[in-house]
Amino acid sequence: MLAFASSVLLSLAAEPQPEAKTLAPRVSTVEMLAPAETESTGPRRPTSRSVRHSVRRFRRGGFAPLGVALFGLTGAVGVQIARGAWLNRCAQNGDRDSLVCFGWEASDQQMRNWSIAGLAMMFAGSAGAGGMFGNAHATRHAYRGKPKDPSFAKLTGIVTVGVTAAWLVERNIISWQRELRCEEDLFCVARARRQRWLYNDLGALSMSIGAGLLGYALTYARQSKALMKIWAAPTVSKNQAGLSLSASF
Repeated sequence: MLAFASSVLLSLAAEPQPEAKTLAPRVSTVEMLAPAETESTGPRRPTSRSVRHSVRRFRRGGFAPLGVALFGLTGAVGVQIARGAWLNRCAQNGDRDSLVCFGWEASDQQMRNWSIAGLAMMFAGSAGAGGMFGNAHATRHAYRGKPKDPSFAKLTGIVTVGVTAAWLVERNIISWQRELRCEEDLFCVARARRQRWLYNDLGALSMSIGAGLLGYALTYARQSKALMKIWAAPTVSKNQAGLSLSASF
């Protein structure tokens, strides 16, 4: 029996055993990339010093067109005073065919053109000054993150220009009708024309104020919108994406 058992054990040992399946864990490799040091494409926040410099530059730029407006107003008023004085001399002479009246008629058209040029300078200068001051205020308010709504200034400018233009048309029509009724009365003609010139100067001054308000409102809205878009813009780079807010003081 012992011999038989030993022979069975030897035969079992001699048979090839099936290979055991080993369950090796699958290892997935993850490549860790170090963040590259890249510059962001977002906006650089301006310093308060640079903003103050920009505000001062815009303000200084507004004084030049303001000076042009004052120069145009002074020139226009001076020309109108000269026209009135010459017309009074013609009326005191009492004769339209006199040398004084002839000289006035010959030069009045040129003086009228000078007056129109002065009033146009005042109008353009006021609009330009308003625009520069609008840029200054928009830059300061946008940097603080508190831009204001210039709708009131815009509406006021539109109403001022429109109402003044209508008033000027009415005053000039009335003045022309009054002058036509003067006939040969030179003093009456002089009085009617001086009134018309005064109305035109006052109307041009009022319209220049309206133009300044319009220039301020339109430039303020454009500048503040552009700066807020630049200083609060998406920031994208190779290692980050987000929103860079640079509109707080």
